[in-house]
Amino acid sequence: MQEGDFEGAALTLDAVARRLGEDPSRGHDLVQANLYLGIAYVGLDQRPAAKDRFRRAVEADRDLRLSPDRFSPKVLTLFEEARREADAHRQTAGKGGSKKGWLILGAAGAAAATVLVVKGTSSAGGTAQFANARFGTPVIVCPAGLHGQPISFTILVDANNGTSGPVTVNSVTSTIVIQSSDIPSEIGQASSFPSTVTPETVGAQSQATLTIASTLLCFNDVGAPPRFNEWSGRATLTTSAGVFVLDAADRLRINIP
Repeated sequence: MQEGDFEGAALTLDAVARRLGEDPSRGHDLVQANLYLGIAYVGLDQRPAAKDRFRRAVEADRDLRLSPDRFSPKVLTLFEEARREADAHRQTAGKGGSKKGWLILGAAGAAAATVLVVKGTSSAGGTAQFANARFGTPVIVCPAGLHGQPISFTILVDANNGTSGPVTVNSVTSTIVIQSSDIPSEIGQASSFPSTVTPETVGAQSQATLTIASTLLCFNDVGAPPRFNEWSGRATLTTSAGVFVLDAADRLRINIP
């Protein structure tokens, strides 16, 4: 952190926080790990992930405060936003008004509103198209009792390779964003964990349905009324025929029983 290596700090602190979370006697250390992991995410401009870590820290230690002479205004502002949201959620949960625990949290901000769909041209001649993105798992359950465990989802994309040679997917990312929730502070929060795609190659003059697989984190405390979230999705495919950015036509529903 002191050297400004926020990516390295985030990787290290995430692993540390996971280990500390398995030891109830290390609660204070876990608060510090989440706090500094949040600061690392601020340095990486990953606000939703940063706010989540700040929120975990203040939920575990209500007296936690940051000094203005030690932390930047950007860190202080986001930390206080997380504190206010945690306080509001605690009050609502105390009245039995909504589910305790969030199903959110990723490493990227909300996706832009525009949709970019390009028609790629291969060096082998002809065109390649990727279209019709939709969730392959339209409904997912986040079981009660899970805290920070990954659950899987998929996005399907139709590929039509009209070229005389194969088109290869070199990399893929997926971002999902909460669009509706009975906890207002959740709306707009995003998740963008690593993704994989199969198949990675679409043969010449052929069609295929690509499956993009990723995860989000499941947080569902026990003992409160059930609810659900709805997420939008966006997939970005970097291929040998160009870059394709596709918004899912439907929504992903997460049931939190």
